[in-house]
Amino acid sequence: MNWFISHPSGAPYQTPIFFRALKQFDTDHADITVHWPPRDTVVLADRLEILRSADLIIAEVSIASTGSGIELGIAYTLKKSVIAFHQGTSVISPAVSVAVTALHTYLAEEDIAKVLQTLA
Repeated sequence: MNWFISHPSGAPYQTPIFFRALKQFDTDHADITVHWPPRDTVVLADRLEILRSADLIIAEVSIASTGSGIELGIAYTLKKSVIAFHQGTSVISPAVSVAVTALHTYLAEEDIAKVLQTLA
């Protein structure tokens, strides 16, 4: 199984709970290939190929991001399942609800881990 992680470029610093939970999940589940896309300049064709091959898209949507919005739009066009997470204290764009299959609120790593376990 292949998962693609979509996140804003500043998210590792602004939403560390999400990243700690996902990195722990990645470590514990060798049977799932998790694609952590780089946030530097990446050839769009390469990103498209990764998205096409993904079985599932996991997105952090607490922070507005043009790049993440493009990735979610592509995933929507490809009819991919998108499981999105946002911090309970954040206000998210109404457009997110159009592109995602499910939206989960989190306050702690355990909130994310519970959802990920149901997907594994």
